[in-house]
Amino acid sequence: MLEWSRVDGPSPLTVHVLRDGKELAKEKSAEYLGRTDVTEDGSLKLRSVTRRDSGTYSCILLGRPPMADKVFVSLTVAEVSEVDMTVQRTSSNELFVRCESSGWSPEPLISLLDASGDVLPAQTESSVGPDDLHSVRAHLDLAAVKGNQTGSRTLICRVEIPGTSLVKENKISIDDLLNLPEAGLGYWVIAIVMVVIIAISSHHFHLFFRLDDENAETLFTAYGRCLEQTNDQV
Repeated sequence: MLEWSRVDGPSPLTVHVLRDGKELAKEKSAEYLGRTDVTEDGSLKLRSVTRRDSGTYSCILLGRPPMADKVFVSLTVAEVSEVDMTVQRTSSNELFVRCESSGWSPEPLISLLDASGDVLPAQTESSVGPDDLHSVRAHLDLAAVKGNQTGSRTLICRVEIPGTSLVKENKISIDDLLNLPEAGLGYWVIAIVMVVIIAISSHHFHLFFRLDDENAETLFTAYGRCLEQTNDQV
């Protein structure tokens, strides 16, 4: 018998159970009714994914030594948006760069870096809206980065979700900014496109999923590796 469960809450939730190739729907938790399938290789397919589906799942082959047959999968359902970079010139001819992004879940971190990857002393702030989506902003005086740099002078804006591989960077040339006329200052809008990234470590798998629409589907592929581990130890 194959059983998929969600195990990050106060008590496990049954997601999908197969016995002799047939689903035992009566054992399934209400949250997953009509939303799951299991493929021929035992992978779990989850439909209509939402942020509430973020959590830790396990698959187990019952009837064998549990520790040999159990694999955990961490699912992070992420919502992302575009990153806007704005250049502003003050009346005293000082240049400031502002980087911001809205509509993220879970909460991201924002930072500004120089071409060497060193974090610059930017002022950062974050907020969360009534929809539980996060916004982040960073503000930097260009005087902090144009001093001792040589060669290509680049400013990097990085937005990332901590604890995951979801990291996006956008770059602008400081030289280009310094050469802009006052009337020509405007906006650089850089679209961030997140993709599903699977990072595998030992017997615990991490699946990062971008939430596009209410019909989104994701596929847990951990069972095949669970079976490999079982075969190795039999």
